[in-house]
Amino acid sequence: MASPLLQVSWDQCLLEPAPDRQAEAMLRRETGAAPGWVRYFLSCPWLPRAAIRLGIDNKLLVDLDFPTVDLIGLVVSQENSCRYCYAVTRMALRVLGMSEERMQQLEQRLASGELEPKAAAAVRFGRRMARSTPLVTPQDLEPLRAAGFSDMAIREIAFSVACVAFFNRISTIPALPPQSWEQLADRWFVRLFRPLFARTARGWRKRGEPTSFARRPEGPFAGLLLQFEGSPIGPVLASALDDLWASPILSRRSKALMFAVIGRGLGCQSSSDEITGVLEAEGLTPADAEQTLSHLGGPGMGADEAALLAFARDTIWYEPIQIQRRARELRQRLSAAQFVEAVGVVALANSLCRLCAALPRRS
Repeated sequence: MASPLLQVSWDQCLLEPAPDRQAEAMLRRETGAAPGWVRYFLSCPWLPRAAIRLGIDNKLLVDLDFPTVDLIGLVVSQENSCRYCYAVTRMALRVLGMSEERMQQLEQRLASGELEPKAAAAVRFGRRMARSTPLVTPQDLEPLRAAGFSDMAIREIAFSVACVAFFNRISTIPALPPQSWEQLADRWFVRLFRPLFARTARGWRKRGEPTSFARRPEGPFAGLLLQFEGSPIGPVLASALDDLWASPILSRRSKALMFAVIGRGLGCQSSSDEITGVLEAEGLTPADAEQTLSHLGGPGMGADEAALLAFARDTIWYEPIQIQRRARELRQRLSAAQFVEAVGVVALANSLCRLCAALPRRS
């Protein structure tokens, strides 16, 4: 296979898969699935639950078509140099019937921008939001509107970019091994049973139905969640956030500060505003919060919390091998569950802060 990401330097995996029949059975009851990769994350129960529910093809999209989502998955993973997610997306397209020759032609068109106008607009926005240099703004949505996407589809495009960025980080930071995915499409049994695998893979892709919140969102990022009123995306994001804040593995204060560091690093004032209330509830005065965010240290902060904030800052933009080495240093300070939760927090924070910048808050 000639994936353009094969040459990306990639460290040894920082996590050991830990099978847990009871936890996996509970995950199946809660989400309907427990794929093998969740075994890397079972020490932090909310993260695998959120990751399965946030699967883009898992009944979340009402308007946006899957071929556009596939293009977004490829270009965002490429922008983030995520060998793991790129290989998974590429393998899925091969299993669904795309030959290696057609795959390479598609990659050439993505690189040159020679796509039909609507797809090209989605790809340009995906690259723009993934890079966030400078941060994406609502004005960046106008080319999508001009290309003919509906408001619902535009929100789903922005969510899809954020969602792929989330998976890129939970895969890249702990250096999940990409090699088996990179080789899978060309294995003899996949070639032999491709029609069966393709039918199964198509069955996994399910469209969503319009959905309302069971209760109106409150707390951090409630304004963002309300952008998805009527979409199944809103309740799933709300559930992931509720579970993150309720988890006792890392303190609520540490997680709020990690969100604040990432929001400030991206230059997203909306995200900073969303998290201010949590910091105040945790006893941080505005002056204390400013000192902490400016110096990544401050009153009452221990060495582990300072390390979490420095790590959060480094996850905004990175090269895989560099962030994996930084993650290895952090792993040595924390328990497995604390490290996995830290990876989940920075992944969700990076995605929500970028999404918050793209979608204006409703008054």
